[in-house]
Formats: sequence, C-alpha cells, structure tokens
Amino acid sequence: MKHFKQSLHILAWMYVLCFISIELLFRSLNQFYGWDDVMVRILLFSVSTALFIYTLSLFLPKKLQLIVLNLSLFVLAGLGLSQISFKAYMNANYSLGLFFSMFTRIQDYAGDFFHYIQFEQFLIFIPFLVFMGFSIKTQAKTKQPVKLIPLISLCLSVLLAHTLAILSFTWFEDDTLPIQVSELYQNPYIPELSLYQLGLSQFIQQDLKSLVFNPTVLIPEPPIEVIPSEPVVVVPNFERMINDQAWEVIMKSETN
Repeated sequence: MKHFKQSLHILAWMYVLCFISIELLFRSLNQFYGWDDVMVRILLFSVSTALFIYTLSLFLPKKLQLIVLNLSLFVLAGLGLSQISFKAYMNANYSLGLFFSMFTRIQDYAGDFFHYIQFEQFLIFIPFLVFMGFSIKTQAKTKQPVKLIPLISLCLSVLLAHTLAILSFTWFEDDTLPIQVSELYQNPYIPELSLYQLGLSQFIQQDLKSLVFNPTVLIPEPPIEVIPSEPVVVVPNFERMINDQAWEVIMKSETN
C-alpha cells in the first residue's frame, strides 16, 4: 500500500479529479443534459489527457510543474467558459476554424457577447481553484525523483485509457447521428455534436489538429458579386393572326 501511494502521487489523483470535474461542469453548464453511455467515452478521454499532461510535467522542476498543471486547468476552464457563453449568445458552439474565418464579423458583436456571460458560468473554474489551493500547500514539499516503474505505469495508463476511448466509438453506436463519431474524431466540423460526443478536452485537441493540418478551412471564400442584368422587355405583337376555325366548328357541332 505504501509503495502504491508512492507510485501514484496524490497530486496526480487530485489533478485528474479536477480535470474530470471541469468536463462534467462544462457538460452541465453547456446544457448537455444527457448523462448516457457517452459519458464513459468522455471520462476515458479525460483520464488519458490528464495523465498525459501530468506525466510530461514530471520532468519539470517542482514550481514549474505546478505552474503547468494549474495553467492547463485554467485554459481548459477558460475555453469551456467561452463555449458556454457563445452558446448562450448564438445558441450554438464554435470551432477555432469557424472563429478565425468569421473573426472580422465576430468583432462587431463582441460587445453583445459579453452581456451573455453570466455569473453561474464561472462555476467551471471551481476545480481549478481547488487544485491551485492544493498545489500551494504542496509547493514547499520536496519533489520526489521520477522512478521508472511509476513512469511506465502512467504511460501504460494513458495508452490504455485512450485506446478504450477510441474503441468506444463502436460500443455506443447511435443510428440517429448524421455522422459517425469516428469521423467527428478525425474532423470535428460540427462543434456542438463533437463536444457532446467527445468532451471538451478531446474536442480542443482535435480542433487544434484540424486548425494546423487543414489551414484551408480558415480561408473564407471570397464573396460572389452578383451583377444584375438588364431586364428583358417583351413587346406584345398585336398584329398576330390566330386561326380559330377549328374551335368554331366544335362550337357549332355542340349547339346542334
């Protein structure tokens, strides 16, 4: 038991729990009320991402490690707040590609957007504040050297959680979806559906990947200038002669 506590430090558990808490708060505040099988996938993605970030932070000095961990939670909560507020304003979530392609038009509505940021939306920062308070208490403690076996255990945990999350694409199939979840994972071009199916942290990763490797989506198409053509005026021909002898013959036969 003592070896187990040394292998998986309490800081890692606290970080993972706060990371998951931000995901759950985002799901509630973003009005995703369905707590269905999708939550298993989101929890797996959250665990794999949180453990991956924590594993990388192990190679940093103690103070820098705590800064990185706190900053990652703050960024996650901040992006979650922006998604929640944007949905309250536009009744839809956004992707980075859409944001940059419409940046000039979004600037015109920035003032109105800030009016839709409500106090309860800031609840998403509670896990970050909890972890920050915990990290301040542990800041004075000496950082333990990175050991090989715990490091391998963390790496295997990251790989296992992420693999299970990928495999879950076929576990919870929904025939009503307009697109497969695996396609959303490759290209989350439907933000709201991607956030619902993948979770906040995984959507951010896939959205950034699409932003970097598919830069063409950021280039808006030039507006098409429609040049109205001159109306064609049809002049009626009143001199046209109509042969209506056939109609006259039919009318005479009916009267007889």
